[in-house]
Amino acid sequence: MYVAQNYAQYSVAPYGLQLGSRYALFGLGRHALFTAMFGAFLGIAIQIRRRWARILAPICGLSIAISAHVLNNALPLLATFVRGEPPPQH
Repeated sequence: MYVAQNYAQYSVAPYGLQLGSRYALFGLGRHALFTAMFGAFLGIAIQIRRRWARILAPICGLSIAISAHVLNNALPLLATFVRGEPPPQH
């Protein structure tokens, strides 16, 4: 979707940016990965006996999943800053 949207808007398909950075880092099932991050910490919380850790583990898992999703959404913006120029305007 991102490649097609950028191609429709700027007539340039950013395959290297989208496929290289986003998919290499997070894979094709990004939202499933973020859900699995949170679910893993829920599983840890069920197995821990300390009350404070049972409360803190899901909060940490949710924070990690949110941070990974923010990084995933920010990668195109960061790549634009590194490249130093905005996409061409037509």
